[in-house]
This record gives sequence, structure tokens and C-alpha cells, in this order.
Amino acid sequence: MKNTAIYLVLLCVLLIAGYGEGIPEKPMFAYQDRVGDASAILTALELEEEEIFDIQRFSSGNLCAEALITENAHVATMGDAVAVTLASRYPEKIVFLGVHGDGPSRHRMVSRDVNPARIAVKFGTSTHAALLDWLRIRENASGTPFPRLIDMSPDLQLTALSSGEVDALSASEPTPSIMADKLMFLGESFTITPLTISGRSYPLVLVATRQAVELFQEQIDLMIERLKDNGETLSFSGGLSEDNRQVLASVTGLNPSLLEKSLGLHRFGFTPIAEYTGELRTLAEFLLAQGVIRDLPDFQAVSQ
Repeated sequence: MKNTAIYLVLLCVLLIAGYGEGIPEKPMFAYQDRVGDASAILTALELEEEEIFDIQRFSSGNLCAEALITENAHVATMGDAVAVTLASRYPEKIVFLGVHGDGPSRHRMVSRDVNPARIAVKFGTSTHAALLDWLRIRENASGTPFPRLIDMSPDLQLTALSSGEVDALSASEPTPSIMADKLMFLGESFTITPLTISGRSYPLVLVATRQAVELFQEQIDLMIERLKDNGETLSFSGGLSEDNRQVLASVTGLNPSLLEKSLGLHRFGFTPIAEYTGELRTLAEFLLAQGVIRDLPDFQAVSQ
């Protein structure tokens, strides 16, 4: 009996020790290397330097979302369509912390023709939704024929437009600015059109796992305060220091001129998700119709 009691005590100690090893000392923050994540980039690097967060850098919101769902990240940034998809598929696992940036004109179309017949756009995204609405408004106003839309990722769109495979591309920043800069350098004529739709701001969402909110609320609160501070810095004209300009140029791969243009099409700060619920619900209905999600999310259930 005595040996059994000792064994049980040792087993409990081992289990407790094992559980402790399963909780990391620092939370992991996954962010994108896109200009819309400018405040998140600056915040992530600050928090890493201060040893408050570990960080991971990705080139798409889908990869950030995957890191979150596979528990390789605790907090992640992503665009509105990816965030809505997570809310639909994993409502028991994730929480929307808020919006760290947006931009009513951050989706744009670059075209070689005034009325392009073939437009490349990534289906099942908020860019796709914006383009469809913009084209319908134009069709109703002027009778312009509806073009053919071609499902294509932004990294392929640049080559497709350059080669003449398509007549126009529609994407979120910085892809339109990169394409416009390339065509300008080549001396080719083009038009660039903001896909601005009344009532749409196309939010960039900060998402956490529910476990992270329980374990790391203090660190998350600090992250949000830094996002507010960095967002305020980015929002003021001339407020970007040379050090921050170099950091953002290095992470995004944009030259200083393109960086400034693309930053100017965004708004930064930190806003409660409740202010965007109506827009996210509209996007969710579009994604449901597109077959991207099977159920409309309960945004109240996934909002902090």
C-alpha cells in the first residue's frame, strides 16, 4: 500500500510537470509580410525584441490561419474572408480580438483596356465580392457588358497581365501598385480603378485561440496597445520614421515609393470587431453562396 501511494504521488508529479512543459513561456504571434499588416509587423518585431512574444512571418492569411488552428500560433492576423471562414468552421476554437487595419480602396483593378473582357481575381475573397459588386453597379449605370472572370491567385496575376493572358487583374494591395509600377516602367498605358463600395472597409482581423486568451491575456492586451500606438504613427502623414520605413520595406519587399503609395490606401489602429459585424455578415453570405463556407458564423459567439 505504501509503495502504491508513493507511485501515485510520483505519477501526479510527472503529469503536472508534463502539463507545465506543454504551456510555452511566451505566446506565438503569426503575421503577414503584406503592407496591410504594417502596424502588426512593427508590433511583432517590438514584442519579439522585448521577449514578450515569439513570432512567425507568413506570406498569406491562409498560412496564418493554419498556424492558429494547428496550435502553432496563439494570435494571428488575416484578411476578412479568411477570418470569416475560421469563424464558420472553428467557432469553438477561435476568438476575434478586433481589427488592426482596413482600407475602403485597398482592393483595386489594374487594366490595359477601358472595358477589359478578361479579369483575373482570386475567387472566394473579399476582392472577388468587391469586383462583382463594382461590375454590377457599372453595368446598371452604363450598360457595359459583364466581363469573364478568371480564378487566379495574386502571384500569378502579375505574369498573366504582363503576358496578355488577361486584360486586367483585381487584387488587394500591394499587388495593384506593383503591377501599375511595372507597366509605368515599361511605358505601357493602363488604368487603375479602386473597387470602392459604399459601406465596405475590408477589415484586417486579429484572431486568437480561446486557449491563448485564457493563458496570455496580459500579453495580448499589451499587443493591442502596441497596435494602437503603431497604428497612430502610421496614420499621421509624415509620421513614419526612417527606421520604420526601412523595416517595412525590408519585410514587405516594396521599394520606398511603392511602400508609401500602398500605405496610403490603408487605415491603421485598433477597432472593436462589433463595428465591422455587418460588413463581415455580408461577406459571409457571399462566401456561403460561393461554397467557401457551409454555415453562416455567429459573430457574437466568436467576438471578444
